[in-house]
Amino acid sequence: MGAGIGAAGHIRFDAIGAIVAGFGQGGAPDQVLRNDGIVIHDGPIIREINTALANLLAYEPAELIGANIFDHLDPACHKVAQANAQTLSKIPYELTAIRKDGSRFPIQVTDREYTDDGHTYRVTAVHDLSQQKQLEKELENL
Repeated sequence: MGAGIGAAGHIRFDAIGAIVAGFGQGGAPDQVLRNDGIVIHDGPIIREINTALANLLAYEPAELIGANIFDHLDPACHKVAQANAQTLSKIPYELTAIRKDGSRFPIQVTDREYTDDGHTYRVTAVHDLSQQKQLEKELENL
């Protein structure tokens, strides 16, 4: 296995810095590593996440490993997520995520690819837009 994959087949988090180093380029903000959720997936299957993403979705990290990423997105967003994955878009886009309790919240997603030992994974940064959307509503009501 390559340097980024652990013995159990999971991507080690010490490799995440190298994996997402490019998130600060091509339109995504540099704060993505400091504040946002990160999910590494193989097709729709979640391979690794950071604690920030588990907290956003209100799960324990172990509950998300091996899960289908689409189970945590509003079904109305599936086509948008699939289209962006197929085009390998690096442009941030908005989706609606689903927490463990079933509540929904807006997110901004930015994707990159990571290849290890000839296998390509998708690395996705997830930013919670709830506060931003609330402020936008308040401004509209002024």
